[in-house]
Amino acid sequence: MFTGSNNELFYTFMGSKYIVDSNNKFLYYKKIKSDKDLSLYYNKSAYPLVYTSKNIGSSKTYNSLQFPYNMEYIMNNTVIKDDIDIEYDSKITKYKDNNIKKRYKFTFDEITHKSISLNNVKGKMLYISFDMNYNDDYKDSYIIINGVQNTLTCKRWRYYNNNTNFKYVLYMDSNILDIEFSDGIFDIDNVNIYYSDKIINNYKEIDNLKLDYSNSTITGNYLNKSSDKYLVTSIPYDDGFRGYINDKRVDIVKVNKSFVGLRLNPGMNNIKIEYKAPWYFEGCIISLFGLFILLFKMILEFVDNRVINKGIFKFIK
Repeated sequence: MFTGSNNELFYTFMGSKYIVDSNNKFLYYKKIKSDKDLSLYYNKSAYPLVYTSKNIGSSKTYNSLQFPYNMEYIMNNTVIKDDIDIEYDSKITKYKDNNIKKRYKFTFDEITHKSISLNNVKGKMLYISFDMNYNDDYKDSYIIINGVQNTLTCKRWRYYNNNTNFKYVLYMDSNILDIEFSDGIFDIDNVNIYYSDKIINNYKEIDNLKLDYSNSTITGNYLNKSSDKYLVTSIPYDDGFRGYINDKRVDIVKVNKSFVGLRLNPGMNNIKIEYKAPWYFEGCIISLFGLFILLFKMILEFVDNRVINKGIFKFIK
């Protein structure tokens, strides 16, 4: 869904209000402090840790979409496990320019910089994707576009990343793409460029949100005036989570493919989410049983050693 470094949509989606970066080309993040080459940025639109959403999307629709439409879809809809199609009107437009080819081939003996001029994309979000057809056996290949880097590791590397499809999410403060290529061979194919204005969702935070780290619980309340609304978090889903609304146990819903959520009731919802490690009690019992066996073995060895020592002393006497 989200790839490439410096992807501010990913930061926004995951609730990162503050980031430190050397790149100064952001739409949502505003610079608040600088020190030499690094700057601190703040995003007032970053999604909260816990919020509510009435825009419901389906996994079936999400899975049928390609970059960047799938990213736009999940930014604006709470994706739940559902087998029906829920259509939406995309605000993303495909960039068309006869000067942009579908395929490029380059060979560089050293790090090389190039610039490409686009038409009427200043102030827009730009989305670029292409395939890397050539993968060197011994040398990594990278391409940096406006400060955002994608890397394809060499095929013989132990931790080969298989990143043969490069994706970029860029805020355009001008119509120019500044591109840096590593040295090596490049066979770039299936180049696609898209653009849009802001695509983030309007969310509603819950009231009285409290995080109890010692007891691994989240509490809060929300007055739901809608018939179908979900509580959404950026907490990765795990079987150990339990949900309660108005002190009644409710099912945890996996939202946005990977995160913890709840379906809210109409009216006031007093919400509690807690985490209990799966098999925690059983693990404690097994650990105690193992400790008992260890102590029992130590006692047997101690008794055996005393018996042996007594026999030796009798033999000496």
